Amino acid sequence: MFTKLTAKQQPQVAAAINTLTAFLAMRDVPTLTSTAIQTRLGQPLDTLILFGGSPIAGLEHFVRAMRAGVAQHYMIAGGHGHTTPKLRAQLSQFSGLDLSQVSSEAEMFQRVAQVRYGQEIPLLETQSTNSGNNVTNSLAVLRRHDIVPTNIGLIQDGSMQRRLAAGFSKEVPAVPLVNFAAYQISVVVRDGQLAFAHDEVGMWSLSDYVNLVMGEIPRLHDTSAGYGPAGTGYIAHVAVPADVLAAYRLLQEQLSVTTRVANAEFKTISEN
Repeated sequence: MFTKLTAKQQPQVAAAINTLTAFLAMRDVPTLTSTAIQTRLGQPLDTLILFGGSPIAGLEHFVRAMRAGVAQHYMIAGGHGHTTPKLRAQLSQFSGLDLSQVSSEAEMFQRVAQVRYGQEIPLLETQSTNSGNNVTNSLAVLRRHDIVPTNIGLIQDGSMQRRLAAGFSKEVPAVPLVNFAAYQISVVVRDGQLAFAHDEVGMWSLSDYVNLVMGEIPRLHDTSAGYGPAGTGYIAHVAVPADVLAAYRLLQEQLSVTTRVANAEFKTISEN
């Protein structure tokens, strides 16, 4: 993807990727602590949910929050989707566990939390196949447990955090959200190549990450081809800033990347 970039193009591409990241990887609080959340909301956090598309860094933030008693209720949500095979490989390598027979992302995270951190997860949602399912199925699990959250904390992969928030804003618009992307990472030019500025546990390859962030922009942009009210209606309206759209177009031109399309295989399962 990056081999044909000139020395002049490399910093331009790095800056464009970082523009997309800054827009997508939302964090409403600087740290996932009770103090930061109280400052943000004016009240304690009710429910914290980790989503299966997140890398290992998300699980680490989630477990630390549980140990600190940041929220009243805790859930991991995630069935099987396009990121599941890579997540399984990352979690297996990280934990040393054989997760080959564990079908859902939530159950994989649960196993690792139990063995690696000695932490039990109270609530699991295991049927989701896409970000829309993540939202509706998670809310269904809460209802089944008679939980009516006054606010919800969300931990998701940095590339998908904004879309997840827009999904919750559509389904429960009156419920305040606290976004905490699993990672915020920037791209730099190092030794004549594009690279991540720092290491992140279980992070995607740079090319996979660029494909993910670029795939989010047409989904979020509220046009007839997007996921917003003007399109499929999966999410609430998102205003994509002009500089983000410009960065997306630059990456399309410089990298000749075809935007990742939704996989129909992961559109069918839902939990009522």
